[in-house]
Amino acid sequence: MVELAGLSILNLDYSALLALPCACRAGRGLMAPNLAMIVDVVDERNRTVGVAERRSLFQRKLGFRTVDILLFDKNDRMVLQLLPPDHLRNPNRLGASVAGYLRAGETYLEAARRKLRAELHITARIRSTGQFEMIDEGCRKFVGVFVGKLHQRPAFNVDEIAELVYLDTKEVERRVSNRPGDFTPTFLLAYEHLRRWKRDR
Repeated sequence: MVELAGLSILNLDYSALLALPCACRAGRGLMAPNLAMIVDVVDERNRTVGVAERRSLFQRKLGFRTVDILLFDKNDRMVLQLLPPDHLRNPNRLGASVAGYLRAGETYLEAARRKLRAELHITARIRSTGQFEMIDEGCRKFVGVFVGKLHQRPAFNVDEIAELVYLDTKEVERRVSNRPGDFTPTFLLAYEHLRRWKRDR
């Protein structure tokens, strides 16, 4: 790991992570992500250099920003999304409580609040833990990570989220260590980022 402009840069073999097996589930309706969303294109220092449609990011190997939110319930269990089998990139895998792309001109915090409302229909007090950079299918992705407490009952679209899974810290640690293929590559890095943030506070 190296530091650049205050960002943690992790160099891992993501193709190997993506190749790890995961359990299959019964089919659901096909997800319809907003591939026409206009997002900021960023350079290697996370500076905005233009805009593009989300659908073109991986084709053109453009840098972009996303946000991950890690929520904990009243029993201090981490809330994870189990993605449906029709998910375009990570079917049947566990991901952050909430995750998504930043719109053009949007801050990480604005995107986090928007995604909380859109995906779980809740509001929550969240705190930034910073950002990290990863290489995602040849693109530079700058991920802003937020942490917060879940005090409301979430509601979600079953075509986009198969279910919410509540795991205590020991179970998350065990599964990350023994079954990393259960999780999205971004979550694995966001979780490690959160652990470092907690340790260094």
